[in-house]
Formats: sequence, structure tokens, C-alpha cells
Amino acid sequence: MNKKIMALLLLMIFSLLSPFKIWALGEGQLKRIATGGFGDSANSYTWGLTEFNGDVYASTVRHHLWSIMQAMPGLLPDGDFPIDPTTAIEGPADPVWGSPGYAAEMRGQIWRLKDGIWEKVYQSMTFELPYPIIVPDYGLTIPAGTYPVAYGYRTLGTFNGHIYALGVGTWMPPMPFSSIVRSATGNEGDWQDVSGPLANTTNVRGFVEWQGKVYVSASKPGTDLGSAGGCVVFSSPDGENWSEMSEIGFGNQDNVEIYYLSVFDDHLYASTVNYVTGFEVWKTDGTEEDGKLVWTPVVVDGFGDTWNQYGMTMQPFGEYLYIGSAVGIGMVMKDGEPVGTRPIDIIRVDKDDKAELMVGAYFPSDPPPGWPTFRIPKSYIPAGFGNPFNGYAWHMAVYKGELVVGTLDMSGTILRNLKELLIEDPQAAADLVQNITDTSSPSTMFPLQILNQIDFQDGDQVAVALKLIDYLIKKFGGADLWKTKNGIDWEPVTLSGFKNSLNYGIRRTVPIVDEKGREHLYIGTANPFTGYPNGGCEVLATPPVKIK
Repeated sequence: MNKKIMALLLLMIFSLLSPFKIWALGEGQLKRIATGGFGDSANSYTWGLTEFNGDVYASTVRHHLWSIMQAMPGLLPDGDFPIDPTTAIEGPADPVWGSPGYAAEMRGQIWRLKDGIWEKVYQSMTFELPYPIIVPDYGLTIPAGTYPVAYGYRTLGTFNGHIYALGVGTWMPPMPFSSIVRSATGNEGDWQDVSGPLANTTNVRGFVEWQGKVYVSASKPGTDLGSAGGCVVFSSPDGENWSEMSEIGFGNQDNVEIYYLSVFDDHLYASTVNYVTGFEVWKTDGTEEDGKLVWTPVVVDGFGDTWNQYGMTMQPFGEYLYIGSAVGIGMVMKDGEPVGTRPIDIIRVDKDDKAELMVGAYFPSDPPPGWPTFRIPKSYIPAGFGNPFNGYAWHMAVYKGELVVGTLDMSGTILRNLKELLIEDPQAAADLVQNITDTSSPSTMFPLQILNQIDFQDGDQVAVALKLIDYLIKKFGGADLWKTKNGIDWEPVTLSGFKNSLNYGIRRTVPIVDEKGREHLYIGTANPFTGYPNGGCEVLATPPVKIK
């Protein structure tokens, strides 16, 4: 073996021993209590997770990666997508849009853990589309036929003695219709639709109780089917009658979605998606003018980087509100075209709106005028916790005095594709590695530079590279869960999707107190690999959660 490669391998292994020790200890505290999409790997994400009346509820989205693959050719310029979306991932048995079989299999589900047994308590209704719809932006026609009202329930929440589920129409074909169902018991057959005016919105996401009312975020439909026309916060005193409580986009038409709602220092906060100038965060103290809340900006311009497009999650912790960023589907989109990618930042703000970069990019990809071109995060940890494939800070929670952050980590998918390329086309594999290392942070802790030293035309070195890729998939191939006691010192709980590289996302992190007053951390994963061994969403929890 080349001595240079051997030295680099030894350096990598020794440099990672300490993180692995921490990672192994934390990882063993969480046990799987649901696997394989509750027995159906078409259940792609544990999209919602909450407690209600002493039981745990989880909601799913169906065939999500298949839907993404269907959409990708229309999202990229000239439909240039290197993977055949019809064969890349297993889809519904009946993939024909509008057919009854397609609609039946694409209906989102809600599951309940009661007395140690998981049971399905709700599944989306269907509706009839009476006429075909042309969608010019995607170059497609949606045929008349049967479709699910919700192909997934993105958020679960509780308010005023009810459990609520926020549903979204299929992504592909684009059905931008929201729905909200609720139940006083959670039992099968005891759910009612309370969507009201929200049925005419898209991208319903946020859900939070504040000052005696429930608040939900959604977007107004755009001029074309599937597009967003600006985001709005809705409120209701009873969970049935909804009123708009913000101007569209908080007065900025580029704020197309509100990804998260949170309460901090008795203020309501909303974080946005903004593809032009970067995500924003707004807050209100409850003051109203002309029937709407008065909102003030807290964070603008993606906190100094327009490529920071999503304010994806927020969580109060101590004296601060923590904010995690993201880029949609792993791509930074500008003027409708992908221009690159960017790993996550973690930012925090205090009650006086002073913001600090805790984890993040030393060199912003696109700093607006007046923002620094170099900054140092307080933790000294670069963007993505040093992993350029950590594209989402997907969810946060506080558990036993620590803030935990779950990510979406595309390293497993990238590395599996790299392995296939290395076998079939070594030069293409070398080009991919070069591209990744050129665009990743120079201070990254992810051991990519090692692969860049390998001669991909040398059979012996390729054999070494294949073993190294297998090692990286095993150790880094799934989502990350990080924890901190102070926002500055961070430790990984898992770097491998809890030893399942197909768990590419930690979608929900939810602390729940049981009937004996014991606090447990529940984790819901994103795992859209339908039909694969270990595919389908999972739920993990700290003991002694018992499953029969």
C-alpha cells in the first residue's frame, strides 16, 4: 500500500477515536421501539411525534423519496437529472397518478403507542379531481382521478384537549392543499377536519400554543399550481375558526414559507424560507393593529449568508433561542437553478435580539453588503458540525438539561453513490471526490481529503478506497444527533443514524414524561428507502419504554 495513504488512514483513525468514544456512549441510551415504517417501509419519515393523554403518537409521509425523484427533473435546468426516477427507489405498487390504487397507497398515516402496542388510528381520506390540471413549471399534466387529501402529516400537536395533525397534499404531482384534522380521543374513527380557510393554503408546518390560542403557519398558493405565494401565520381560539395574524411574508414577498414557530420570552417567533436574501426570523409580543399582530425582525439576510435559505428549527434553551438553518433538498437555489450546497449553521438570539453564530461557516458563501466575509463561531466548530453533508438542522429539543440537535446527513447517500461509481467508472468517481472536496469547508472534520489522495486508476488503491468508503458509511453514513449543555461545547450522540445509514435524518426530537414522572427522549427518523433492508422510518426512545 502507498505509504502516504497508510499515513493518512492512521491519522484519520487516531483523530476520530475520541469522538467515537463519546458517540458510542450516547448512542446506546436510545432503543428502537418502531422499525421499518411501522411494518411498511413506504412510511418514509416520522414526520410528527407528540404525547397525548398519556400515549405517544407518530405521523408519517408515504413514498417520499419516490416523490422527490419524480420531482427532480422538473426542478433542475433542462430536466438534467442523472438518475432514472422510475427505477431509483421503490414506489407504490400502482404508480399511475389518479388511480384508486395509487391514492390508497399514498395516504398519510397516524400511529399510536398505547399499552406497549403500536396501532394505526388514522389514515388520510381521498378526494376526486374532476378535471386534469396543466402545470407549466413542471411541464406536466395532472390527470383527473383519485388522490389522497394528505400524503403525510407533517406536524402533530396538542391544544385545548385535542390532538391535531397538519396534512399536506402530494409533492409530485403537486397538490398544494393543506388539511388539519383533530381528535379528542385519538381513537380510530374519531377524527374531524378543521381546516377551514387553511384548506386553501400550502406548506402547512408550524404549530404552537401561545397566550391561550393555537398558531399555525402556512403559505398562500402562488400563481402556478405547486408554487407558494407568500407565508402567513394563522391563529384560532378554539382550533376551528382561523384568522390571519400576519401580513404575507411579513411584508417581504421573498419569504415564501414559515418553517417553524416557537415561543421564547413570552414572544411568538416565526422563521422563514427565503431563496433570495436568506432566511429571516420575526417575533411579536401580541400587540395587534388592524386585526393582525405586529411583528418585528430579529434575524435577516440568512444571518450574513444568502445561501442560508431556511430557518428550519428553533428551540428555547436557557437564556437564548437557538435557530438551525438548512438548504432545501440539499441544494441552494437561485433564480430557479441550483448553484451549490451549504452545511448548517446554529445561531442563537437573546431576549434583546442580539444574535451569535455558535456553529457555522467561517467564510459565508454569499455575504450581503455590510456583513462580514469571515467570522468565527463561538464553538469554533465549522458549518455542519464539520460535516459538509449535514444539510438540515432538522429539529431541536431540550432533554435533561441539554440541547439536542438532529440533522439530515446526505453522506451515506453520497458515499453509496461514490462506491457504485468507483466500481463502474473510476474517473467519474475521482471527479465527484474532487468536486466535494473543492466545495467543502477547509476546516472540515469529515475525512474527505483522504479519498482525494487516492489514485483512482490504480487497482490496489481502489481496493483500499472501497474499504474506506464502507468504513465511512458505517461510521458516518446516517444522520447526526448532537448535544450541548451551553451552546459552545458540543458532543455527538450518534454520527451514523443510530447505526443505520439509511436513517439519513433525525426528523423529530421530543422529550415526553411518562405516568411515573420519568422523562424520556423520543427520536423519529427520516428513512425513505422503501423496499430496502433497514428501510422505512423508525422511532427510538430512552428506556424503560416497553413494546409488546
